[in-house]
Amino acid sequence: CQAALDLLMSQVAAALDDDTLLVLDDFQLADERPELRAVFEHMLPALPPRLHLLISSRSQPALAALPTALVRGEALPISLADLAFTPDEAGGLLALYDQQPADLPALIELTRGWSLALHLAAAAPSAPSWAATLAAVTPHLHEYFEREGLAPQPEPVRELLLHNAPLRGLEADPRAAAPGGGAPRLFSTTH
Repeated sequence: CQAALDLLMSQVAAALDDDTLLVLDDFQLADERPELRAVFEHMLPALPPRLHLLISSRSQPALAALPTALVRGEALPISLADLAFTPDEAGGLLALYDQQPADLPALIELTRGWSLALHLAAAAPSAPSWAATLAAVTPHLHEYFEREGLAPQPEPVRELLLHNAPLRGLEADPRAAAPGGGAPRLFSTTH
């Protein structure tokens, strides 16, 4: 497998005549599979100079080469806080919708500066407060969560999430909250 990967990387290097960005989205899925992570571990040091890699993940990748790349300045981590809109950016976005809220800090706190939530709040019909405005667009957020958060999960995990969504917290033993008595099976597959 490593010889094939080395051959592929040399062919990519020969074919690149300009800087190219390779995006690996949802890398947390590759991180869960050691054999797939090993491919990327081998590939990272062999990247051609014109091939730049962007890894998008919902968690810090467990790549052994990452700390070295960070120290060398070859990698740049971008966190949720880095992506959140600042007050000036949020104000600029809302100005595009002809809105200048007096409670901009409250809106940023409510949305955590998340671009999609700010867009939805700005595009929503007028409401007495930003909380009410976001409540008006909540069905869109639910659709997004169903598609991006729930749909990829195995059925027992979806059931657990849906069963416990309205709760403020879980029991001391979260297995007791699993629907259908499938707690031992569910938690043996998720941990």
